[in-house]
Amino acid sequence: MWGFATAWRIAHTTYDLIPSIRTGAYVNSDAEVSADTTARVLHVLRPHLGLLGDDAPIPLDVRLSALGLHSLAAIQLVLDLEDEFGVAIPDDLLTTDLFADAGHLVAAVRRLVAPVGPAPA
Repeated sequence: MWGFATAWRIAHTTYDLIPSIRTGAYVNSDAEVSADTTARVLHVLRPHLGLLGDDAPIPLDVRLSALGLHSLAAIQLVLDLEDEFGVAIPDDLLTTDLFADAGHLVAAVRRLVAPVGPAPA
């Protein structure tokens, strides 16, 4: 068994050698999480937009129906988003507003994946 002194030296050596632990750099900022969520939503959305070119960026403010999202594709999109993010999209959120444009969709997913409160101690 290690004694307290040995464990303390190992902990402090690790702390000194890994700058990300010391600076907190390993913690994602809200902006990084938000950008990651946006990228993931757009990645899941792209195959469901039949009228959008393969290399074309997905505009956040253009109606998804104008980009080729139809009702059956919208159902599959919901299932794909639930799988990607490990969430259940509640029925009351499944309105035409959700599918108005990519911006609405991203905002809804961000709300669903956002932490509810402080982590338990």
